[in-house]
Amino acid sequence: MASTSASSSQTSTAAIIGGGPVGCLAALGLAERGFSVTMYESRSEAEAQAPSLRSINLAISTRGLAGLSSVSESLASDVLARAVPMRGRMIHSQRGEQQSQRYGAEGECIHSVDRARLNRLLLERAQKHARVEVVYEHKLRGLDLDAQPAQLTFAGAPGARAADLVVGCDGMHSAVRDSVARATTLDFAREYIDSLYVELSMPAAKPGQASLQGGFVIDPHHLHIWPRHSFMLIALPNPDKTFTCTLFAPAHIFQHHLSDPTSTIAFFEQHFADALPLIGRHAIVKDILSRKPSPLASVKAKPYHYADKAIFIGDAAHAMLPFYGQGLNCGFEDVRVLLQLIDKHSSRQTNGTDVPHRTSDPKRALGPALAEYSNTRHDDLVAICELAKNNYIEMSSKVISRTYLLRKALDTVLMSILPRSIWSSLYSMVTFSNLPYSQARDRERRQAKVVEDGVAVLGVGTLALGLFAGVRTYERLAR
Repeated sequence: MASTSASSSQTSTAAIIGGGPVGCLAALGLAERGFSVTMYESRSEAEAQAPSLRSINLAISTRGLAGLSSVSESLASDVLARAVPMRGRMIHSQRGEQQSQRYGAEGECIHSVDRARLNRLLLERAQKHARVEVVYEHKLRGLDLDAQPAQLTFAGAPGARAADLVVGCDGMHSAVRDSVARATTLDFAREYIDSLYVELSMPAAKPGQASLQGGFVIDPHHLHIWPRHSFMLIALPNPDKTFTCTLFAPAHIFQHHLSDPTSTIAFFEQHFADALPLIGRHAIVKDILSRKPSPLASVKAKPYHYADKAIFIGDAAHAMLPFYGQGLNCGFEDVRVLLQLIDKHSSRQTNGTDVPHRTSDPKRALGPALAEYSNTRHDDLVAICELAKNNYIEMSSKVISRTYLLRKALDTVLMSILPRSIWSSLYSMVTFSNLPYSQARDRERRQAKVVEDGVAVLGVGTLALGLFAGVRTYERLAR
């Protein structure tokens, strides 16, 4: 491939590294703002669109839908048409009992989406866009951010490509992030937890098998959880009536309790007896013993950009534990926030109103837009990574505790009688609003303090009444 020259003064160029859902959405959004976009994907086209055995089903909620809508309203509608709504959690006890826990006081739901299907939809949109070129089997090897414009080289491809803006959507082990780290001072941390995961599949009902709503073997409008304190099983529905299941457990459980057919079946009989016949004994043994469990980690970094040349978003900037269902939602929100900042800094004044330059060269907006993104986005990304980590404890054990259920009931009552601006559950703020993550976290801390103070006052009042009653009783007896 021959080396390319700098872009013309009329058209800004953008190189998107990574053809996953976040990369596709970023490509479409920048193309709508006048960039000539090339998206580079290291996999082949067939691999990029094939089902993955190492991905957890996605749960699209308000933030993800807002990110999609910021590029195209029809895109959000198309994604929802391929999703299954989930209105709450279904908790499966050790004894096989089921308890439904609604997500929202007003019937809100999240939407289960297969990652491969979503990626295919977004790739098709990108390939059809006149301003987007999708190039497969191009793995980034080098990135010169001091060149003008930036120069990119790819493994196995001769020459270099040039781009005014490089957007890293290349995951936890991001090559773009590594290049930014070499070009400037970058704080970076990757933290693993002592749990692994493996994906299983629960098939649709067979002819003659008891089923719900035309082929689902369990309720399709819930996210099913089998909480077992230090480990858990979850199941999310798919449009084809199957469920994508994920087993999360510490490494020692995989090593000592899921190491051969006999121990694997015994483990499921003891802890997930009602799920065992639904997934199938043979399928459980085959999938667990043939698939290497995947690690779970979170990533934190700052800044996320270099000058007006490069920025990394999605998992490259904030890979998080999957227990709040916000990884993809946050990545799509990254795109929305970035596009809004580019619009803000490329706007012109018309009759006292900012009007975005959607058709002119937006290159002049990149420097201030990228800098503001790093400065304003960091607290929110740190907050959601912390919340996702904390939610593992909630999903695996707290969902069956009396304290959790009482607080959830209190939140439901208060949300039904008070405006959302005064009281809202943490889950609702994170999942069913676009309130910045850091503000949701801080507001929940204040609400928790109110509850704690209320309980303390109630306790003191109860104690005082008890003492008063005791004194009166003593006085009567003394007479």
